Amino acid sequence: MSNKIVIDRDTFSALASDTRIDILKELDERRKTLTEISRSLDTNKSAIYKHLNKLAEAGLIKKENTGHKWKYYQLTWQGKHLLHPQKMKIRVLLSGAGATAAAALIAAYRYLQEKQAASSSGPSLMSTGGTEADPTMLYLTIFFVILGAMLVTAAALVRQKETDVI
Repeated sequence: MSNKIVIDRDTFSALASDTRIDILKELDERRKTLTEISRSLDTNKSAIYKHLNKLAEAGLIKKENTGHKWKYYQLTWQGKHLLHPQKMKIRVLLSGAGATAAAALIAAYRYLQEKQAASSSGPSLMSTGGTEADPTMLYLTIFFVILGAMLVTAAALVRQKETDVI
């Protein structure tokens, strides 16, 4: 599944109705049946059904058949992203921060291994002929820690911007 949102003619057409936008907002709370949506929006079922079909054709919602009498409608990934684009940004930033934290741990571990190997394999570091560990892994550790902190800060700023808008 691609993370790219494409707003095509069908999507624009689906979003051109206040009722369909209200339906998306209803489904943002949880999955619902046609009757629940109709009752909540105080609109007849046949009109809601037509709007649901239009939203489904645009790929913004999907009908879930649970094998029971009731059919549930819920937002698709694209529908959720259209309603909450900032949440995707936060997820991406925090995922990147997690990856950089893992990379920092690996680099720190490798640096400590090299340092221990260097100190146990040769003369003491205090003597003039001693071997030292390559500081590259130490620098990578510092880099990844700083990058991770920047990504977490960016996620916090996006989150703050989101709450300021609301």
